[in-house]
Amino acid sequence: MHKTSKNKLFAIEDAGFSEKETAVYLATLEVGRGSVMEIAKLAKLDRTTTYRILQRFLSIPLVQVFKEGKKTKWAALHPRYLMDYVQKKKRIIQELFPDLEALYNLNEEKPKLAYFEGEEGLGQVTENMVKEVKVRGEVLSFSAPGAASGYYTTRKFLQLAGERAKKQIMSKI
Repeated sequence: MHKTSKNKLFAIEDAGFSEKETAVYLATLEVGRGSVMEIAKLAKLDRTTTYRILQRFLSIPLVQVFKEGKKTKWAALHPRYLMDYVQKKKRIIQELFPDLEALYNLNEEKPKLAYFEGEEGLGQVTENMVKEVKVRGEVLSFSAPGAASGYYTTRKFLQLAGERAKKQIMSKI
């Protein structure tokens, strides 16, 4: 597979495709029109796995199929179709978001307990505090003395403190 294609692998996987699906998609783009066997070889997968993935891509649609005599050839549609597919998935989630949020809020009155560890955990708990706690909410936390020193830049600390103050979130450490 082409080097620049390998660099794009993770971005396509982040869009919701498995490693094998990504390999088949990139191989199909690269081969132009090719048989399942040609695409499988380039993707470094077996023929049956490649065929199943191509069938799925046909239903999305990300590929098209051609008959050339007795042979069946596959070709990727323009990458714009991939963009359309990802945007469609995003729109669906956006439409569902109010319902998902309502389900999440059903449990809002129950206290939540979370365990965070290390500097990344400290960042996560602070971000969660600003994003999830309601106006005039309260957060109780336990940490070792000086655990936060040096983690945040002054600018980031002041930004988070300002957001917390706006929402009137009480914090007890």
